[in-house]
Amino acid sequence: MKPEEQKEQQKAKALIDGCIATMSALTDLMTEEAKLVKARDQKGLEALVVQKNKLTLAYRASLKSIAQEPELIKKAPPEMRNLLKLEGQRLAESTMANERLLKAAVLGTRRLVEAIFSAIRRQALPDDGYFNTRKKKMRKDVDENKTQSVVICRSA
Repeated sequence: MKPEEQKEQQKAKALIDGCIATMSALTDLMTEEAKLVKARDQKGLEALVVQKNKLTLAYRASLKSIAQEPELIKKAPPEMRNLLKLEGQRLAESTMANERLLKAAVLGTRRLVEAIFSAIRRQALPDDGYFNTRKKKMRKDVDENKTQSVVICRSA
């Protein structure tokens, strides 16, 4: 093997190793995030945000560097490329599972907030009287056809 080929292969190995390490760390972080979401540990989740953002940026940078030199990756040993592919699949599965879990948590939170607002509306706006003048909902014991609007002047 020529010295140039060895340098290219070492560069490809270093590029792949860096990408695999980043993907593995990101996968592990998302697994930890899933545990914290299930445990409803808000403080733990807040602590992971910065680290997750850094790893995401590092992952994007490693993908960009791979995309810029696709021929270099082709020169890497097949076992390295297979390892990169397997780690990519592991990250994709973790990402999808994380997305489903986070969507479920958001949906649950949204439904809870809606239930709270609904309960507040029911308590603040009783059903047996006027509560929305635009809809003109009246008390149940009042006939709408027999009522007249009355203006009271209290200045006297």
